[in-house]
Amino acid sequence: MIKKGKHINKLPLFFLSERQLNPYCAMAREEYFLEQVERGNIDGIFRLFTWQPKSISIGQFFKIRNFKYDLMRQDGIRVVRRLSGGYALFHENDLTYSLILRKGILQLDNKREYYLFLAKLLQKALLGLGVQTQIKMDTTVSHSVINCFHSTSQYEMTDYSGKKLIGSAQKILNHSMLQHGSLYYNQPETDFQAYFNLPEIFQFNIASLSNQINEIEKQIIKVFQDYFELKPYELNQEDRKMITKLVNTKYSLDEWNTKR
Repeated sequence: MIKKGKHINKLPLFFLSERQLNPYCAMAREEYFLEQVERGNIDGIFRLFTWQPKSISIGQFFKIRNFKYDLMRQDGIRVVRRLSGGYALFHENDLTYSLILRKGILQLDNKREYYLFLAKLLQKALLGLGVQTQIKMDTTVSHSVINCFHSTSQYEMTDYSGKKLIGSAQKILNHSMLQHGSLYYNQPETDFQAYFNLPEIFQFNIASLSNQINEIEKQIIKVFQDYFELKPYELNQEDRKMITKLVNTKYSLDEWNTKR
């Protein structure tokens, strides 16, 4: 694993920050950049972004029958299926991080080490915001239900009351690794329970930060800059063309989002 220090060269890494991304565009970007890293076109990219409008992202193998899908669409809540695994994740007043890297670039042996490395960075960022956290170290999954924020896996963070702070998921290819997750700030009281077919097992066990979005992003960037040389990335015409194609042929379609 790379270590911070004056005599250690920081790993150059592209960085992209965006606000109020359409959920289909957000996930199309994930696939596009994962493919760029997988092909060796870039070594990696770190992204921070927010969502608009209210959305729910679901894991690759999530069963759509768990939701009242038609009701969500009627109420303007968009559903998009992620490439990564996991359960349901709600996007309203949340900041999503995404780190895509070429395998071996951090000298991490497996995906658990990747999780732990990022958990420690994010824990340090939260500490800088005045938030005390604990990282779940045992391998058991607590409360494995359809809501990602009521299911705590190894290396995920909670506050000291047990509420989950960041929900994360991974996608591993032959030559690349993706991990992304969300943390919440000034979370409004949205009754997402109404959209589940199994409301009796749904609990939104989430810790919401009181910090402002710009403050949260600034602190995360500061911690990542201890390890990476962040280089601003600007989407070019070809990037936008390929991302739009993924939106139109995959992520905006019911065939993808309701396929399971």
